[in-house]
Order: sequence, then structure tokens, then C-alpha cells
Amino acid sequence: MERSLQYFGEAIIDYAGLFPPAKLDLPVAFENYQEYMHSADSWMLGRFVCPVTKLAELGKLLPEGGGSRIFTVSALGRGGNSYEEFLKNLSEDLKLIALFQDDYHHEVRIEILETRIPELDDEKRSFVAAIQQELDKHTHLRPIPSFEVSLPEENWKESIEDAIDAVNYMNLHHRTSHRPASLKLRCGGLEAEQFPSIEQVSFFICSCRDHKLPFKCTAGLHHPIRHFDDTVQAPMHGFINLFGSALLANHHHLSQAQVSDILSDEQVDNFGFTPDGFYWRNLSIPVDSIHELRRGHALSFGSCSFTEPLHDLRSLGWIR
Repeated sequence: MERSLQYFGEAIIDYAGLFPPAKLDLPVAFENYQEYMHSADSWMLGRFVCPVTKLAELGKLLPEGGGSRIFTVSALGRGGNSYEEFLKNLSEDLKLIALFQDDYHHEVRIEILETRIPELDDEKRSFVAAIQQELDKHTHLRPIPSFEVSLPEENWKESIEDAIDAVNYMNLHHRTSHRPASLKLRCGGLEAEQFPSIEQVSFFICSCRDHKLPFKCTAGLHHPIRHFDDTVQAPMHGFINLFGSALLANHHHLSQAQVSDILSDEQVDNFGFTPDGFYWRNLSIPVDSIHELRRGHALSFGSCSFTEPLHDLRSLGWIR
């Protein structure tokens, strides 16, 4: 395996086996995660995605006596459809996280709190300040927030811009951690309308690049290369397309149109990994830049399957 692919795929898959379409029970999903941790493919495994409301149940499943490796978790918060509902749920979520970490801090580290923010308005900076007040109550163990962007049918660009402005404001004026808050983009689902368009994804990638904001993705990214999926009757984004375009966009400062070209490419031969780096057609990015950008900018994607992306990479001959 090329070192460029190892850096590209390092800890890129946050295992979300609890969520559709897999929708496994927690004991089964966590057993899978432990198996993946000790497999030869563990280099691609990131965090275990678990709803905050299931943390107490997760604690009962932890192996007695701990282990040589700490489990890393991305906790999924309840979000909210209004500022009031979001802040109430955030407060309750953080209390549950604090209780869990008090009991299991030797075995588990909750690194991320993924949560869906409501549609933002002109008072968004006051809202961000209120979020920070809640986070500051738990600074000794506070997970880094990752805010899911909503994509309404109309004004979706404004929705992305508002979310970026809010997270930028938090990182510039309120951040107390060395790790910035990030954005999260949903890239698919069980129905065709849940898949964002090429234009929406490319706008999101370029906007995060321009504002130096890290991001993660979730859903709809089981396969490396973009293709039409018969099950949902829609084209599915490829995680090589998406993360490759984000890396190249940063390295070459690509336009949104160029990023769209990479995202829409269904020809696997146009993508590749060499000893020197990753390439798409005549554009390339060196190994060291891949490593830096993956760690600090293009973070990971949640997938209910860990084995399916790996199977495809093997089928393409990129890993053994």
C-alpha cells in the first residue's frame, strides 16, 4: 500500500453501525468496533459514533479492566429546531457526557460532540455565546463540537454561510481548546432527496477551505468513487472524490467549478495514489500535505459500514 493512501485514509471512517441502513443494536455495533480495532484494517478506523442518550448503555459493554487502547467516541447530540430547544438539549447532553466520563475516563475518551444546529438568524452570535457558556461549564472534559449544516431547498448557500460565520465566531472569540469547532455535512441517506448536489458539496468544501474550517461528513459515502446507486435511484458521492477534492482544493486553491469536476468524476482511472502523493488527472498533492490536511481540515466521515469501503478499495487494487 502506498504511503499516500495510508495518510489519505488514516482514521477516516467513524464507525456508525447504530444508524441506518445498518441500524445495529448497540452490543452488536460495539462488538464490531472492537473487532475492527484489532484487525489489520484498523488504520482506517476512527471513532465510534454513539448517541449521547446511549452512553450509559455503552458503559455497561466496556471490557472489564479496560485495555491497552482507549476507545474514542464521537457522541451524537440531540440538537434542536429552535435556539431554546438546542440549548436545553445541549445542556442535558453535556451533563450526560460528564457523568459518563467521570465513570469511564480511563477506558473511553469522548473527542467530538456532533450536533445539529437550528436554522440561524441575525442573532446567531448571541446564540453562539450561549452555546459557549454551556461548553465552559465542562472545560475539563469538553468534547470539540461539530455542527451539522442544514441544506434547505431554498437559500442553502445562506445556510452554509451562516453556519460558517457562527463557527468562525466561536473559534475566534470563544475557543478555549487548541482544537477548533468544525462543521458537518450530511452526504446522503435512504432516499434520493437526501443526497446533496455537486454544487452544494463543492460550495461547502470551498467555503470551509476559504475560512480555514475543519469539517467531517456523514452518510452516503460507503464507496470510494461516485456512481449511480440502484437502491436509492440517485448518484452517490464517493469518499475519494470528496476528500480528494478537499485536499486538492486546499493545495492548489481550486475554484468551485474545478472541485465540482472532481466530485462528479466517475472514472476510477483518473484517481490514484503514488509513492509521492495523491492525484486526480494532472493535479496532485504530496504525501506530507495529505497528512497535514487530513489531520487538521478534512477530518473523517461517518459510515454504518466499515467493511464496505474497504472491500471497494481492495476491488480497485489500492489495498490488499
